[in-house]
Amino acid sequence: MHGDTCDPAQGCVYTPATGFAALTCLFVDGGAFAPAVCAPVAPSIAQQIHRAGDLITLAANTTDPKVQHRSLKKAAGILKKVSTLTNRLLKKKKISPECATALRNPLGVSSDHIKTMMHK
Repeated sequence: MHGDTCDPAQGCVYTPATGFAALTCLFVDGGAFAPAVCAPVAPSIAQQIHRAGDLITLAANTTDPKVQHRSLKKAAGILKKVSTLTNRLLKKKKISPECATALRNPLGVSSDHIKTMMHK
């Protein structure tokens, strides 16, 4: 669960999302993977990110632990490919250094969330 709450002693307190909520919010409507500096995101990258998001949504919407694990593992592999593709496109000057940096942050965050969830 996430959101802002009001604590009389501390004022506004933000509680970050956890679990699937933390992971899926990165992919909603392109979410963190649609930084303005990349507009538009390279189609090859966008397609892979969409596939990973679909797998994460599948994992979030099932109660079968085997399906969750398999979907998260596939999504992690796709995100690793996106990272490699981002570096390749940067080297070929097909994307800007700012775009590559803007994509690397959510790639790292989502990969970390997936690793954490797979080891629960």
